[in-house]
Amino acid sequence: MTAPLVPPLTQSRTLPDSSQIDCYRVMIFNTDGTSVLLQEYRGRYFLPEIRVQQFTRPAEQITSLLRLTWGMTTVLLFSGLFKSEAPFVYYAVLEQTQEPREIPPGMVWYPVAAAISDLSEEKAGECLKSAHAKATALVPGNDPQPFARLGWIAKLQDWIKKVPGPRCMELGGFRQLNGCETFALVRFDTSEEPVWFKAVGAPNLHEFPITLALSAYFPNNLPRIIASNKSLNGWLMDSGGRSRLRDRAELDSWIKAVHGLATLQAQSIDKTQSLLRAGCRDLRIELLASLVDPFFEVIAALMKKQTKIRPSPLTEEELFAISFGVKEALQSLQEIGIPNALGHSDFNPGNIVTDGNDCVFLDWAEAHVGQPVLTLEYLMAHLRKDFPTLVEQESVLRQEYIQSWPASISHAIGDALALAPLVALYAYAVSGERWRDPERLAAPQFCGYLRSLTRQMKKHTDFLCGRTVHV
Repeated sequence: MTAPLVPPLTQSRTLPDSSQIDCYRVMIFNTDGTSVLLQEYRGRYFLPEIRVQQFTRPAEQITSLLRLTWGMTTVLLFSGLFKSEAPFVYYAVLEQTQEPREIPPGMVWYPVAAAISDLSEEKAGECLKSAHAKATALVPGNDPQPFARLGWIAKLQDWIKKVPGPRCMELGGFRQLNGCETFALVRFDTSEEPVWFKAVGAPNLHEFPITLALSAYFPNNLPRIIASNKSLNGWLMDSGGRSRLRDRAELDSWIKAVHGLATLQAQSIDKTQSLLRAGCRDLRIELLASLVDPFFEVIAALMKKQTKIRPSPLTEEELFAISFGVKEALQSLQEIGIPNALGHSDFNPGNIVTDGNDCVFLDWAEAHVGQPVLTLEYLMAHLRKDFPTLVEQESVLRQEYIQSWPASISHAIGDALALAPLVALYAYAVSGERWRDPERLAAPQFCGYLRSLTRQMKKHTDFLCGRTVHV
């Protein structure tokens, strides 16, 4: 038996074509896990279907859709693959945290034990049984998947209410922005300003100690930490501001951002050892240089495995020239002699808050210690891609970055910026050792991504060597 022939719940009537949407069967449990919301259709029972746009955050999209369309407050616990044959169908497991005035027409609350056997769609009962067992599991000690369990949001709200501090906050509603078994990002309305809770799990466990360290060292450039919860690897924080750089196309906001970055990096120079101990990734020149040969050996193997005719695979001679160019650029940076500083390998406009006197920088899972100019280059790449009206001002922003450094360093920063595009691409490619992961290297999409990064490196090495670049 397939899904019922009734309209699924969708974000809008203007969703893109079916190739750009994800279809979910939703399992919505009541708070104590005894009932699940089912759709009744001609005497048979099905898991409700929801469709959301691809490449968005499912937790935010699904919970918002349920709230706006059905008046139902929910929190996503986890999701997975429901149907593994194309077209793929996913499942999403949620907890209803507040009862709506009435349930939608055609929907019924059904005892879980009965629903497991009464669901009509193939594999739905088996999936429901497994999901219910996971959502209601009692794990002694520290739960490795705390956000997969029914009741976690209520426990979190109780913890927030007990947080000591000078101000008394009354919690209001919440909005789940992202989430899975080990990760949470939730915005809580309060009687004052909103607060945010973020928690991280593998492979980003290092973001917890990094964030605590950075907020202590640079309180003006990170959201204020209100409290931390070690058992959840999470922290409660102020919003840091309302205006993200991604929403600002005026030059003044971007100047403020690059000035704030340079100021923060200059202040971090004497703290790099502490930052490395806190978990920041090591992207210093010595380490980057040691990885050039092994990285390009992997790339050479990937080029030989390429099946597409165009773009043509890079030859061994071309790869040797690129690797030589990377080594030369790293050596030149070493000779310029800029001190290592704090860097951010995911430095995009969405992670920069520009209102207030200082810039606030977010999401430090990709924090590193290395040459400071790499971080500016990542931001400039986003500017060139997404802000065409500002591209002509890139030289203005680079000059602001240079001048924001102490006079003893600013000239060297200017020299290093010419090398930054090539080295930033290479550092991004080798960061995190993903290029050595056999599981990732077995995925054709990831292999194509590495080949694409290497072709971009070729353009920069050709430019630095004065050769003609063929696009």
